[in-house]
Amino acid sequence: MKAPTRRRSLTSNSRRANLSLDDLKRELRRSLTKTKLLNKEIESKINITDSEINAYFAGHKAEFNLIEPQYHMAQIVAFSAPSQQSSNLQNNKGLGRR
Repeated sequence: MKAPTRRRSLTSNSRRANLSLDDLKRELRRSLTKTKLLNKEIESKINITDSEINAYFAGHKAEFNLIEPQYHMAQIVAFSAPSQQSSNLQNNKGLGRR
């Protein structure tokens, strides 16, 4: 079920880019190869230690001291009993049925 959907998607994308399906496949292979190469040769060799993170943070503390908005709430009042107005509405409904 997924294969026809993928093929339709590839075909419609290739039409929008004015590429043949084979060209699109070639570009996709090339892109995936670049990504794998970057991951294998560069990203896998990057190792950042906790001490390096702490040293960077200590050296750049001013950049992390952002003023955040503050909100003050005065009071929230909640009632468990129905208000007088809602009981009047119930009484008015009863009067209308007579």
